[in-house]
Amino acid sequence: WDATGYHFVPGFEFSNTLSFTARISKNLGIQGSFDMSLPKFSFTVSELYFDYLIFDRLYLFGGKRKITWGYPRLFSANILEDAVNNIVLSLDLPVWTGSFSAVFLYPPDKFDSMNVGSMSVVGAAEFVIFDTAIKLFGRKNPSLESYDNPEKYVGHIGGMEIKRSFWGVDTYIQTLFVTKDLSQLNNNNGYQKVNTVFGFYKWWETTPKVGFNVEYQHTYTPHEELVQSHRVSFAGGVSRLGKNKNTKIGIEWNHLFVKNEGDVTLACVVNGLFPHAEWQSGLEILYGGAHSIQPKITLGTGLKIKFDY
Repeated sequence: WDATGYHFVPGFEFSNTLSFTARISKNLGIQGSFDMSLPKFSFTVSELYFDYLIFDRLYLFGGKRKITWGYPRLFSANILEDAVNNIVLSLDLPVWTGSFSAVFLYPPDKFDSMNVGSMSVVGAAEFVIFDTAIKLFGRKNPSLESYDNPEKYVGHIGGMEIKRSFWGVDTYIQTLFVTKDLSQLNNNNGYQKVNTVFGFYKWWETTPKVGFNVEYQHTYTPHEELVQSHRVSFAGGVSRLGKNKNTKIGIEWNHLFVKNEGDVTLACVVNGLFPHAEWQSGLEILYGGAHSIQPKITLGTGLKIKFDY
């Protein structure tokens, strides 16, 4: 329901994931996942990689693999989000209370003409000192000449994040910057973007279970029309509700202060009404911005059948 009236849209979706793990020995293994969906048919290889343990200390991974870095949960700050779209070779070396990591990414469509300039190189060092996790990371992106469309060029990335628990509440902060001109890092001309996320998270293992996550994001983009933006996001939920402890409810709120716009989502999931099924219902409200006069309200409900075989 919006300013143009009411709209009803029925739908059907089928998805299937086939996963396998082949463990040849404690040192070598192969893993993969294949996804299929309907009614618009698609079949993709989501992951297919090997893992190799060297001298019981150095971990080597190679192939197509999803990799997630970063403490923030609500605002995406994963500098390896595109790893699954590349051929990846990664190394992890545990040291003392932390580890060193290196990741090499190469786009599969450029294998016909191997060029070092098309490769991305990512590195990180993470240590725990006095119960505080500290991580330094950086990413060298492909050179400008390797891009078919120069407008898609993204500069090199660097950053740092810190996480510590206070009275059982995980508290973290991450700052990363994307360069524009390495010779001018002492002024605004040297940066495409500077992004900072601060948040905290808590989950109570009780009956019912209760948890929440709050994050604040500040983004500085000196060469865009919107130079600075402030966002806040909240997600919370309660599970193990009802007589059969089969109900969970959740809420998520996102707000962009500079445009005074955002969205609120309410969700409820009930398990066990039918075999292998859960009843899902949700309400989404978009407000401000394009919906400042009339909020857009979307209500949905459906039955999700899920099983492993």
